[in-house]
Amino acid sequence: SLHLLETAYAAIHPARDAILADPPGVLVMTGYSARAQGFHLECRASDICAPDKPDARGHAPGAAGALPTILHNEAVDFGAVETSLSAAGFPCELSHDAGEYVCNHTYYTMLARIAEHGLPTRAIFVHIPAIAGTPLAETSASEMELARMAEGVALVARALSAQAG
Repeated sequence: SLHLLETAYAAIHPARDAILADPPGVLVMTGYSARAQGFHLECRASDICAPDKPDARGHAPGAAGALPTILHNEAVDFGAVETSLSAAGFPCELSHDAGEYVCNHTYYTMLARIAEHGLPTRAIFVHIPAIAGTPLAETSASEMELARMAEGVALVARALSAQAG
């Protein structure tokens, strides 16, 4: 199933709870990044949220604590996902910095809930470039046709499904 989440911190927990109420075997989350020059496969997430970057509702989170909590996504063979994408001609790279915005917060809360409840869900977050021809493409590091992007996301989902057995 497909869920479109609002780029708002307050929307993430209810969406997370709804999505994980009947845990999927595979969860592929995507979010736009102006810096992405293809698919950025996020290997970890943290509880850091930038207090100077308000979300779509205008909410800015409080300052992070002194010691951030970092969750390494050890349930995914990122090398295998990267190989699948590269073999299909998709530009991709492994990333160890999911940022400090709603994307990172979403990934962190999903990974934390999956671990906390021992859910069978294999999850990944992929930062994607702008959709070709949109206003965002004019100020982004790269762009990709929507159909091609959807093909790549489907490939990521298949790669994760194969890892699940």
